[in-house]
Amino acid sequence: MGAPSCHEPVVHPCLAISEILREIFYFLDDRHDLAALARTCRAFMDLALDRLWHELPDFTILICFVLPESRWQIVPPKEINPRPILNIVASPSVNEWKRFAYYATRVKKLFYNTRFSVKKYAVTRPLIIAREALELILEANPCESIHPTRILP
Repeated sequence: MGAPSCHEPVVHPCLAISEILREIFYFLDDRHDLAALARTCRAFMDLALDRLWHELPDFTILICFVLPESRWQIVPPKEINPRPILNIVASPSVNEWKRFAYYATRVKKLFYNTRFSVKKYAVTRPLIIAREALELILEANPCESIHPTRILP
């Protein structure tokens, strides 16, 4: 038996047991660490993504981080509505809906967090999802059920 090649990963056998990995990932709270683990290897990917997407502080994350930026826009706040509004401006393609469903089905808890903001896009106030955007998502129904188990305040 020779040394493993660079194409044969050397992994401790206990890391091949999904129940052990799930317990390890459960204790990780840093989303950047979980995202890095999901990109590390195929053995980690699904379990790390399940943990990463298990709870969302806001539904708008699915739109902002999963759909391409060309499909949505953030409407600045106005006097009538002091919060910015997230709207879908172009209907996503079939493949984009599949990608949306891939992540949306991992969400088990959805919070309504008024403190959440999309810093990546220089939005410092919480976003409101436009009624039209929500209707488009519900009409397209990209997954069997986009309804999380619980919505928590």
